[in-house]
Amino acid sequence: MITSVIFGYLKGIGRRDLFRWGYLGVCLSLASSFLLGYSLFFFYASLAEEVATILQGLAGMTAVVVLSYMILWMAKNSRKIKGELEARIEVAVSTGDLMAISLIAFTTVGREGLETVLFLSPFARNDPLSVAVGSVAGATLALSLLYLLALRIAKARLSSVFKYTSLLVAVLAAGIMFHTTAELTEALDGAGFPLGFLSSSAYDLGIPATSPFSEEGILGGVIHSFTGFMNSAPWLSVVCYVIYWSLMGAFLYRTYK
Repeated sequence: MITSVIFGYLKGIGRRDLFRWGYLGVCLSLASSFLLGYSLFFFYASLAEEVATILQGLAGMTAVVVLSYMILWMAKNSRKIKGELEARIEVAVSTGDLMAISLIAFTTVGREGLETVLFLSPFARNDPLSVAVGSVAGATLALSLLYLLALRIAKARLSSVFKYTSLLVAVLAAGIMFHTTAELTEALDGAGFPLGFLSSSAYDLGIPATSPFSEEGILGGVIHSFTGFMNSAPWLSVVCYVIYWSLMGAFLYRTYK
């Protein structure tokens, strides 16, 4: 979405010849993200199950922090990001510092690449094929939306796009927190570090594993990946989920009401 501003501006000033500098930054960032993702995948594969679970949980919590920061960043910059980006590109073009265009694209895509790697890390080790299929489908959808946005970038209201994107990211972040805190609780219990009341089960829906609404089912799996929904969860997950939405929900309402 943000890189479309870069290419849209270059197109608007008749400098399509500079597209290659934007593509260079995007490609380098994608390559770095893939390298980081594969490195983490093989690193997890070499670890014992208990250690890998704890590290995946920590990666999930890091993803929550990064995604939450992205929400705050979008709220702060939604009304001015387009103008600031265009001003930076104008300076780069007028001064001949064309590598700055690549740097802007690299940092923009790199931030999203880092978020994606952290988001997928807790799931990739358990089911790499499903993660790969979902990643390709998601990337295809993102590129399609980017193309449509780029066609009308001059008239696009990025502040409105950011508003709904922020809500979507918040749902994802809360879901990751819900899932990873449950995994961490189980791992700590197995390692002999129980959390007392927080480790006990808060609820159990009793959904059979064969049901399409179970975490392994078609519908339940999609819901689980998107919202963190689980058939059963410890109190730690429920408490963290409620606290997160209490804080983030209040922030989103105050910002976009």
